[in-house]
Amino acid sequence: MYVIAKSTSKRLIKGSTYEVDKLFNSGTNQNRWMEGRIVLKEVKGWFRVTQFTDVNGNDVPRTDINNVMTTFISDSAKFEELKVGDILVCKTDNYKTIVNGGYYKIESLDTKTKQVQSWTGNNYTSSENKIKFVGVKRVMKYNSWNFRKMTTQELRDANLNELLNNEKLNVFDKPISRKLDYSENPDLDLIKSLAMSILDPNRHKLSIIDWACEKHDRKLGIQNKDFERLLELPLKDLLELIETNK
Repeated sequence: MYVIAKSTSKRLIKGSTYEVDKLFNSGTNQNRWMEGRIVLKEVKGWFRVTQFTDVNGNDVPRTDINNVMTTFISDSAKFEELKVGDILVCKTDNYKTIVNGGYYKIESLDTKTKQVQSWTGNNYTSSENKIKFVGVKRVMKYNSWNFRKMTTQELRDANLNELLNNEKLNVFDKPISRKLDYSENPDLDLIKSLAMSILDPNRHKLSIIDWACEKHDRKLGIQNKDFERLLELPLKDLLELIETNK
């Protein structure tokens, strides 16, 4: 399904056509915050359906696409369903020492509870779930939206690959020095860092590259020497690299 943007914003261009990835517009979704929302392919974020029309200029249809609500919810790994030895897949790039899309084995699980007094004076029990992965030094607060369990197909493929090719699943089992070494497209990550540094008005007296290393993408572990090859490329080649890898 395709929709057309009704106005221009930071991520949309008026009159442009976008392919729908997820749609919650049937009026029957249990999660109210999801109702009337739309997710587009190749455009990050959630949007309101009122920001779009269908390709004929009509309102976005009152329907859900591909039963996405069930998929969206089941994609998250609830803490209560986990056990030591389970392998989870990271779904976010927000961690400094954990790779987005990486496989991690659970080493320990723990829930700590404490009595807390609210501003009204009432006491209630607060729980905090903690998780420790093999190869990751620190114990972290568990966020179910940041991890998912391996799908049945992924488990089947991993078992077959080990049986037929004697190749075990590439599970992280030791600390990593920096995430840039595990990036699917390190050149593009470096260019994005440079672009943000160029546009940052708070660069102080640092050079563009120094500020990119200091301020932007610290989680990737970027160093000055990482830019040496890119600095030798003509602008035309840089632009082509961006276009072919976006």
